[in-house]
Amino acid sequence: MPPDKRWTYFTDEEVANLDTEFVAKLDQARHIAGIPFVITSGFRSPEKNESILGAGAVADSAHLKGLAVDLRVENSHEVALILDAVKTVGITRRGVYVNQDFQPVHVHVDLDPEKPDEVIFIRQEGAKA
Repeated sequence: MPPDKRWTYFTDEEVANLDTEFVAKLDQARHIAGIPFVITSGFRSPEKNESILGAGAVADSAHLKGLAVDLRVENSHEVALILDAVKTVGITRRGVYVNQDFQPVHVHVDLDPEKPDEVIFIRQEGAKA
């Protein structure tokens, strides 16, 4: 890896303000999964989080701490690859967001120590948590 490149699969801009240990685990998980991890939501400022409350965001979101990301998925196979890979590296708080047809659209992963661990939640995108 070149000395100016910190992560194998992410740019510094993609993971700006995220916890570095969390990003290191994501980088490892991306290698294991063998598919791109496209971050659709990473760190959120309080203002950004407030603006999307009621659209699935929660007031105490791990995104506010830089300990969560949402990853785009296009099918259940990608969901399985991501969920398995992140669990392998020790990220055991996971969620799957589905659209109105119950097709997966995002996988949420976080390492918030203040939230229950060893969970997988399923939510409809845009529904209140």
